[in-house]
Amino acid sequence: MSKQVFLLDAYAMLYRAHFAFIRNPLRNSRGEDTSALFGLLLQLGRLLEKCAPEYLAFVFDSGKPTFRHQMYSQYKATREKMPEDMRSQIAPARELIERGLRIPICELEGFEADDVIGTLARRIAAAGMEAVIVSGDKDFYQLIGPGVKLYNPHGQGEDAEWVDTSNAHERLGVTAGQTVDLLALMGDSSDNVPGVRGIGKVTAVKLLQEFGSLDSLYERLDQVKPEGVRNKLTEGRDQALLSRELVTIRTDLVLPVTIESLQRQEPDAAVLDELFRRHEIFKLRERFGLGFNAQAGPQAAPAESAAAAPAHDYRLVVSLDALDDLITAIRAKGVFAVDTETTSLDPLCADLVGVSLAWELGVAYYIPVAHAEGPNLDRGSVLARLKPLLESESVGCIGQNIKYDLLVFSRYGIAVRAIVGDPMLASYLLDPGRRSHGLDSLALWLFNHKMISYEEVTGRGKEQVLFDRVPVDAACAYSAEDADMALAAALELERRLNDQGGLLPDLYRKVELPLIPVLAR
Repeated sequence: MSKQVFLLDAYAMLYRAHFAFIRNPLRNSRGEDTSALFGLLLQLGRLLEKCAPEYLAFVFDSGKPTFRHQMYSQYKATREKMPEDMRSQIAPARELIERGLRIPICELEGFEADDVIGTLARRIAAAGMEAVIVSGDKDFYQLIGPGVKLYNPHGQGEDAEWVDTSNAHERLGVTAGQTVDLLALMGDSSDNVPGVRGIGKVTAVKLLQEFGSLDSLYERLDQVKPEGVRNKLTEGRDQALLSRELVTIRTDLVLPVTIESLQRQEPDAAVLDELFRRHEIFKLRERFGLGFNAQAGPQAAPAESAAAAPAHDYRLVVSLDALDDLITAIRAKGVFAVDTETTSLDPLCADLVGVSLAWELGVAYYIPVAHAEGPNLDRGSVLARLKPLLESESVGCIGQNIKYDLLVFSRYGIAVRAIVGDPMLASYLLDPGRRSHGLDSLALWLFNHKMISYEEVTGRGKEQVLFDRVPVDAACAYSAEDADMALAAALELERRLNDQGGLLPDLYRKVELPLIPVLAR
């Protein structure tokens, strides 16, 4: 098989990414839209995993008027301006591509990305290699031929589509070589290419199937039936010829690029790490070889910030004496985080399996009470000891979505009193537009920490078990981490709320937190 060179239509990927998140944009802690950046990297990551290209390049439009605008002043005149939220991400995207990922960017002033891709594709094919154009744009069908094919990645969950001479006709109804003439006849509303007025795709396809080409069609115009179609073609001849010029992709540009310069290089890990942190794109770090680091936050944090949390120490509580000691330590501290593990997502019918407690960053304890295989402490004895602590007015309690835990404890006659923190609510106040306020998402955002998932300990699908069937050691690692991260996230988010100032801190402490037990009831 010939070596493949992947040519990526950068703006097509950025537009696809931006509009994929248009109803719920991704934003970092500074309120900056990062949807296009995230989506571009997500698409690239899938491509690298599936195709492992040895050669690749991103191709950009230069952003300046092209020869087509000089030829036809209305070219692309109806296209809406690039959204400002997307425009602000172009420079960061280029920096991520060139400096971080070390992937070449190709562009040429006065020409579109299509022309640069067309020229590179022909040069690659002439060199005995295979050009793979990564795009779903129908205009590129005209380039398909020996040594040139398309790769349309589609969206998440959809199979990618390879298009070559064997199947190019399936989308447009004509061969790859007839693509230009088809677009010349039917026009292209997205680029404001006029075409022949009154001639749509169905008619254009029939005409090309019968006459073969635009030139042959006009040479044999007297044979066109019905008369109405012939009259439209006669009146629209100039527009058809102009449109053909507009839609024809140039393949003869002089580009200061060699094929060898497109060979894939290893990313600059230090630069890429800094850029991922700057833009707070933590979820994709692992995909690009950076891994996760529980010590790292999205920015350099002050010493008192929870983002400087120590390495974790999660322990199992196997005696009531040890539990008594922990409760004494919590009372001395004055604040703690709690997390319950149960047999159901419905708190009103869930049986308590275990409880985790944390009051120092990086340290948490798990108390098993109903695992199928021990060790377990007696649930009644544990709850009898926790009840005075949870119902204390002087010891603050923190929990992620703590309303759930309140309802669980209420089944055992315990009313949690002093609620002083819930990261889910604090996150919502800081950024209501975040796609997720779940603890795993907050841990990635705040600390660049990937948490153990529920499915990792319970299994998936038909193999999934209830939590009481999870081995105690695995339950400890999972649940203690939940309590630890809830504590760390609550402290960090409260710091950020205070930094924001205004009404937010009071809204959190005097309205949202006091409402939790009301909503629970």
